[in-house]
Amino acid sequence: GFQSGANASSCEICGPGRYSTEDRTDCLDCNPGQFSVGGSDSCEPCSVGFQSGASASSCEICGPGRYSTEDGTACLECNSGQFSVGGSDSCEPCSVGFQSGASASSCEIC
Repeated sequence: GFQSGANASSCEICGPGRYSTEDRTDCLDCNPGQFSVGGSDSCEPCSVGFQSGASASSCEICGPGRYSTEDGTACLECNSGQFSVGGSDSCEPCSVGFQSGASASSCEIC
């Protein structure tokens, strides 16, 4: 999680959303779908149901009516006839006799 340039007298910590290269000469940004709290030599993937953009220090939960992409780079809306309570990587279909519009957090009886 630290880096230094040539002839440096000390190392600098790689800040949040960044990680140090293997040779410790540079700090690079985390890719979308990953995060770093800083001082690290790698970025961690977002958990299921969370997403992040580039250079993230944390991942954000996908809220109700939304789900995360497999790579954690975005939250997408559930389609009509589906729902999500949030923090998921998929939407659930409504049961028989129930319906929902797009981005629903629950289904309503018909």
